[in-house]
Amino acid sequence: MPKTRRERRESPPRPKKTARLTCKNCRARKVRCDGGQPICGICIAYNETCQYDRPPPMTQIRAMADKIAQLEQTIKDLQNKDGTSTAPLQASAAVLAKLRNRSTNRFDRFD
Repeated sequence: MPKTRRERRESPPRPKKTARLTCKNCRARKVRCDGGQPICGICIAYNETCQYDRPPPMTQIRAMADKIAQLEQTIKDLQNKDGTSTAPLQASAAVLAKLRNRSTNRFDRFD
């Protein structure tokens, strides 16, 4: 049975289907790239050279992940010290967790 207007409004929005990588021409035109390799459909239609940006190297991503792990360990070590206030550290840990989630989500597509 089809959904009513109210049910459609109350249901969570569906994620957009987008290509993981968009070519430079589609990005410049602000159109949806189909991510076709080696040439996307838009570039074929316009008879243009299709170029994709290279993802960051895995070594850079791993280095950032290692740095995050090191900072988290430092925070845990500082929290475990006796006689110190942990309120600022807890706030810092929350910010670090948000940054970690943001950075890992951003680079998940390159694994």
